Amino acid sequence: MPIQSSTILRNTGVKQDVKYWAWDEISPSGTGGTGINVDSNSGAVYFSKYGTTSKVAKDGRLLWTVPSASGLTYGTALDSSGNLYTVSGEVVVTKYSPSGTIIWARSVNTSGSSTGPGITVAPSGDVYVATADSSSNAVVFKLNSSGSMVWARKISSVSSGFRYVAVLEPNDRIYAAGYAQPPGATEGNLVAFNLSGTTQWQKRFGVSEVTGVTFAFTTGVDFYDSKALVAFRFGFNGQCPIFKYTKDGVLSAFDGGGGGLGFWGYDEQYGHCYFKVSQTNGDIATTYRTGSFRKYTFQGSQVSAGRFTSGLSGWNSDVDPEGNMYFIMYENNAGSLAAKVKPDGSGTGTYGSFTYTSSATSGHYVDNSMQAWEATSSYSITSTSLTSTATSPAGITTNPTATFKPLRTK
Repeated sequence: MPIQSSTILRNTGVKQDVKYWAWDEISPSGTGGTGINVDSNSGAVYFSKYGTTSKVAKDGRLLWTVPSASGLTYGTALDSSGNLYTVSGEVVVTKYSPSGTIIWARSVNTSGSSTGPGITVAPSGDVYVATADSSSNAVVFKLNSSGSMVWARKISSVSSGFRYVAVLEPNDRIYAAGYAQPPGATEGNLVAFNLSGTTQWQKRFGVSEVTGVTFAFTTGVDFYDSKALVAFRFGFNGQCPIFKYTKDGVLSAFDGGGGGLGFWGYDEQYGHCYFKVSQTNGDIATTYRTGSFRKYTFQGSQVSAGRFTSGLSGWNSDVDPEGNMYFIMYENNAGSLAAKVKPDGSGTGTYGSFTYTSSATSGHYVDNSMQAWEATSSYSITSTSLTSTATSPAGITTNPTATFKPLRTK
C-alpha cells in the first residue's frame, strides 16, 4: 500500500502545520536510511533507504517510490533540473526524471565495492562517484551527462576507499574523501582533483605519530564560498571534527565563538557527524548517531539544535534556501524516519513512537589545535581503466508503509 493517501494530509488543528512533517517507521525495518536531498526549486524532498528512494512534495505528500537499481543504494544526488541520481554498491549509476522515470542507467566495472559509494552532480550535468574497487583501491570516476565514462582515478598500493565526493566547478575542483590503511592505522583522507582528474593536493587525518590516534574515518564532504569542508571520526567512539580548506589546501579558520583552525565535534555514540552546507548562506546542518542535530553558521556559531528519540540515529541531512533542515534517521529493527524541520528547530513534542526535543546531546566547538591533526599525504594516485555500460534496472515497486505526522510549529 502507499505510505499514505494524499487526501488525508491536511491541517488537523491550530497547532499543526503540514509544511513541517515527519514520515516515521518507514519500512522495511531492517534497513537504514542512506540519504536525504531537497530540490531547492520545487521544495520536493527525496529520501533513500538501502532498497528504495521516495519523493515527497513540499507539504509532505508521497509522490512516488523507486527501488535500488542493482543491490543497495548508498548515495543520492540532485541536479538543477530536479533529476535524481542514485548509486548502488555494484556499482550502478541511475538517473531519474522528476516524475521517477529512468533516463539512463550505467553499470561501472569496479567489480563491486568494499565501500558504499557516494555521488554528486555538477551544474554542467557531469556526474562524479567515489567508491572502492574489488581490490580495495579507492576510486573516483567521472561520467558525462549521458552516463559515458570520462576518466577514473585510484589510490594504488594501499587498502583504501572513497565514500564522499563534492564538486565546485567554478574553482576547478573535485573533493573526494575516504580512508587509507597503511600498516597499523586507518587514516582519513581528503583528495582534491581538478575537473580533468589531475591530483591537486591530498591530506591525511589522525596523524598517528603526532596524536596517537590510529583510526580516522570520513563522514562527509561539502563546500561553500570557494572552501571545502570535510568531517571525520577519530577513534571508534571518538570525536567528530570538521575541517575547512581553501582551494589550494590551506587549513582555514572558523571565526565564530572565538575562532580556531577547526570545528571540534563530540557525540556519545560512535562520534559520527553527517552534514550538508547551504549554498545560500553557508549554514551547516549536522546530524549525529545519537539522533541529535545542530545548525551552525559557516563561521561556527550555533543557530538551532534538537534531538529525535527514542533510539533514532542520524544518517544524513540537507538544508534548503529558506533554512529549513531535512534529516534521515534510523532506528534498529523499527524502520526509519525522514523529517523536515523549521530553521529555528521549533516543533518539539511527543509524536507517538518518537519524541522531538530541543536538547541536542552532540555538537561542535571551535578549536585552535586542529593543525596537529592533519598533514599532507602522498599516496600514489593513478589513472585506471573503467567502462560505463548501459543496463536496465527494475521498474517502480510498491510504496513502503510508514506513518505521516505533522510537526507542531505554531
